[in-house]
Amino acid sequence: MKNILIREYYNFEAMTKYAANKLIVVVIDDDPEILLLLSRYFRNSTDLNLYLFESGAEALQHQDILTIANLLIIDIRLNREEGFNLDKMIQYRRSFKMPTIYISSNHGNEEAVKRISDEDKIFIGKPFSKEKILNGIRYFLNKSIWLRGLADNLLIE
Repeated sequence: MKNILIREYYNFEAMTKYAANKLIVVVIDDDPEILLLLSRYFRNSTDLNLYLFESGAEALQHQDILTIANLLIIDIRLNREEGFNLDKMIQYRRSFKMPTIYISSNHGNEEAVKRISDEDKIFIGKPFSKEKILNGIRYFLNKSIWLRGLADNLLIE
């Protein structure tokens, strides 16, 4: 896991209890600048834990985090993987569906937009503004009865 943002590790039982009070967001992007940017956006948010991974292989090594995460932000075009396939692998290993925000620098990627037909998935083009990524997160928070209260409390810099 990238040490851009340091987070504590918990055993699964403790993490599940911890997850009830915080939004857990997993970000997978092979661009360290995007990971750093997102960590800066949310560094003062007390209602969000951000886990950053530079590859799908790295993320898949942390099933404890992927199992309880509330939201996945994933680059469509990773170095060695395709974001869509990685999302399917992650979702397959979970007991419930996790909303996904796909990000990509290829704005003209009509194929990507066509493949996002699920209401629990949205696409945001790079470069993105703080407001755009925050609105994407709030969109999913407001759809969830359990997480709705966190939507207004997210701090972004």
